[in-house]
Amino acid sequence: MSHNNFILNLLNLKDPNITFNDNYYSEEIINNVKSKVFYATLTYMP
Repeated sequence: MSHNNFILNLLNLKDPNITFNDNYYSEEIINNVKSKVFYATLTYMP
């Protein structure tokens, strides 16, 4: 299973137009809260 499919399943995302980049994850402090941040691209073209 590719990392893209694994993360889609983990986050329960159903949209096939979401793809995750090679550097798809980081931990950051946002408003004094340690957060997990996922980076993705939406490829849908209307």
